[in-house]
Amino acid sequence: MGPKKDKKKGEEEPKGPCFTLVEKTMLELQVADLNKKIAKYRTFIDEYEIRNEELERRYEQLDEDRADIIAYLKKTLNTKNEENNELKDKVKGLEDMREIETAQFKSQVKLLEKNFTFMKDQLTSENKMLAGKLNTLEEFRTMRDELMKKYEKQEQNFKDQEINYKRMLYDAEKKLVIGKDKLKKEMEQRLLQLAQDFQDATELRIAASTHRVIRENIAINNEFDNVLSMQTKLAEQNEKYKENETAARNALIIAEQERDKAIKKSVIQLKLIDHLTNTFQELEKERALYEKKTFDLEGLEDRIQNLTKENEHLLLQVRILEQNLHAEKSDQNKIALEMKIMALERSKLKKILKESAVAVKAALKLDQWAVSDPSREVMDRQILLSRLLEILSQYKEMERAESVDTLASLGQVYREGDLGFVPKPSKTKLMLQPPADESKIVLGPIKSSSISLISSSLESLKTIPSMKIVPKSSIPQEPEKESELSFVTSLKSIESEEEVQEEEKSSTSIERALQESKFLIQKSIADDLKYSKIEITRSKIDLEQTKSQMMEGETEQGEAMEDNDAKDMESEERDEGAESGNMDDKKVVVEDHQTGEQTDDKFETKETDAE
Repeated sequence: MGPKKDKKKGEEEPKGPCFTLVEKTMLELQVADLNKKIAKYRTFIDEYEIRNEELERRYEQLDEDRADIIAYLKKTLNTKNEENNELKDKVKGLEDMREIETAQFKSQVKLLEKNFTFMKDQLTSENKMLAGKLNTLEEFRTMRDELMKKYEKQEQNFKDQEINYKRMLYDAEKKLVIGKDKLKKEMEQRLLQLAQDFQDATELRIAASTHRVIRENIAINNEFDNVLSMQTKLAEQNEKYKENETAARNALIIAEQERDKAIKKSVIQLKLIDHLTNTFQELEKERALYEKKTFDLEGLEDRIQNLTKENEHLLLQVRILEQNLHAEKSDQNKIALEMKIMALERSKLKKILKESAVAVKAALKLDQWAVSDPSREVMDRQILLSRLLEILSQYKEMERAESVDTLASLGQVYREGDLGFVPKPSKTKLMLQPPADESKIVLGPIKSSSISLISSSLESLKTIPSMKIVPKSSIPQEPEKESELSFVTSLKSIESEEEVQEEEKSSTSIERALQESKFLIQKSIADDLKYSKIEITRSKIDLEQTKSQMMEGETEQGEAMEDNDAKDMESEERDEGAESGNMDDKKVVVEDHQTGEQTDDKFETKETDAE
């Protein structure tokens, strides 16, 4: 019985060298995993370098465009400042006109405020939509964080379950060993009892001499068996010791080689980790610099937009001032023409006064002659009146000689729309508005002066006896005295009514022209504002599209990274399940491997969050 048990123990003990092979496989698995991670990190570094180069190119392009735009804007600002300095002196004289126009612009401001409120509501609605999208993104992040926490909790529970399972196996093995020991003790006790019973029975049946011989024989046989068993045991132990020595030497050599390899690999891995950490820190710094540059770029874009708006506003002011200046020049030309016409009228009126004075002197002489010759009194008065009528009709002929077309053509040197700031009006407007205004403005003072002259000359006739005024060829007749007064009053009333109508027409035409010019200016301003708003909205839409594309690319990369990490975790869990039946030393190695992988996975999750 004894030798057989020893043989079984000898067969079970050579299983010890299997631990080296398991450790070998574990180290190979660790090396493969580390090589995979190194390849992943290299791909990530290449992608980050490509992105960094693209971002640097874009930033350089934006810097060049910004420098060109700033230089152009500086030039334009300098020119506009010079023009503004020149126009400030002119604006002082136009402030009175501006106060009159403010009342009309207030209505336009109200319309613009309505449009502004409408645009503001649209922009607020768009901002709310964007805020909702941001909230959804934040909820997605929170959900992802919660799922990661649940995943970590499940890993912890799985580890706890594995530990409890190992403890259960250990307790079961312990119970088996204890049960075997108890069975062995019970068998030994029963064998001793049987031996004692057999001895008692033999002592009763066999004599003492034979009993002694049998005892001696049994003792000799037992000693011989003990010697043989000791010899076999010593031989087996010697062979086992030799095999153990050779296996230990081979294991020591292999362990030293593997130790050297593991040390080299660990050093390389530490260097790689240091390199990756340094590159990651550099990338974070570059990312921070890029964010700072993007923030500065947005600020500069806002400043450029504000400067463009100010430039457009200044251009509109310059256009308005040029139009006002053009109107002033046209007014000055009209006034100069009126002054020339007034000077001509004055010279002609001086001639008429001289001739009328000469006629009056002649009339006085005729009165003196009429005293001496009463028969020629009627003929002399008729000649005097015909002479006065010729003198007064010279003024009317002069008034008819002034052509309206020539005066209008002098005033129409410049027309509306010649500068290109305002669209040109149709031909009907050009035919209707400006010539009538200029003719009325020029001919207004002439008619008033003519009315005063005619009234003064006709009132002077009251001193003369009433006679009908006829041409030279007509025969004189005696009209009634009351007809002269009615003729004078009717002339005055008709001409005053014509003056009032002409003044009203001129004022209405001027107001219409001003209103139309203001309406065209306002329309051009509104069109410019619309185009500027459309360009601003287009630029905002382009920026939002680029940002959304960047976000989608980053989310896709993060999802791909998470899928790869999940696949790696599943493969590692399978390897752990296959190797869970090994000894405690192997368990310690597996736990260290799992902790290293967990730290690597956490590092990868941090990188994805940073992205």
